[in-house]
Amino acid sequence: MEHQTRTHPVLSACGLNCGLCLQKLLANYNDGRKKSFFCVAVNLLKLDDLKGTIRQIENEVNPDASIKEKAKTATLLFQALADERNISLKLRKK
Repeated sequence: MEHQTRTHPVLSACGLNCGLCLQKLLANYNDGRKKSFFCVAVNLLKLDDLKGTIRQIENEVNPDASIKEKAKTATLLFQALADERNISLKLRKK
C-alpha cells in the first residue's frame, strides 16, 4: 500500500516559507514556552504579515537581550498584529 501524505491547506498555500518562518522564530525567540503560540501564529497569519513582523522583531530586539526579552517582544508584536486582524492566537484544546 502506498503511503500518502496530506498537507495542511494553509501550509500548502504558503509553501516552505511558513516552515522557515517557524524555524526562525523557534530558534531565535522561543523561551521554552512559545512553541504553541508561534505555531498558531504561523498557521493563522498571512505570509506577508509573518515576514513583516519578523523584520520588525529583528529591528526592535537588541541582539544582546536575553531570550526571555526577545520572546516577550516577539509575542507582543505578533499579538498586536493578530488583534488588528481580529485573529485569536490562543490554542484551543478540546
